[in-house]
Amino acid sequence: MGKRMQVANHLSVEQLAERYRHETDGRARTHWQILWQMAAGATTQEVAAMTGLSVKWVRQIVHQYNTQGPVAVGDHRHQNPGAAPVLTADQEAELGRALEGPAPNGDIWSGPLVAQWISDHAQRAVTKQSGWLYLRRLDYRQRVTRPRHAKADGPTQEAFKKN
Repeated sequence: MGKRMQVANHLSVEQLAERYRHETDGRARTHWQILWQMAAGATTQEVAAMTGLSVKWVRQIVHQYNTQGPVAVGDHRHQNPGAAPVLTADQEAELGRALEGPAPNGDIWSGPLVAQWISDHAQRAVTKQSGWLYLRRLDYRQRVTRPRHAKADGPTQEAFKKN
């Protein structure tokens, strides 16, 4: 028999059941079901089997509800704004202008070179992958002419193109 975990009395068992029945978001509905069943006396193992979640996750949902109340129910990932961008809009525009010219070493711009440029201008270390991502974000393309074969015969090729 599993250990019974106590659910805080933020809402009654009937209110939890009502919220479960009227919830439209699937993730929040599962959370309300967990809380309702746990408040009604089910064990964590029974609720885990009922919902298809792990015992650890059931306990975590109940713990969050006990500490934060009904606002803890549901999926809060959409409220996460994510990390702040590495470059400001002005710095990104400056990088776009820098990409129009040659790289600092006179070669072609690459992910590591852009990462170094960003590190110098943003005063923080960034990975080579971030440099490559900024190249893609700014739609940078390496514009180099195709190499010509050493044994290519120019006049013969031009004559071929005319025919």
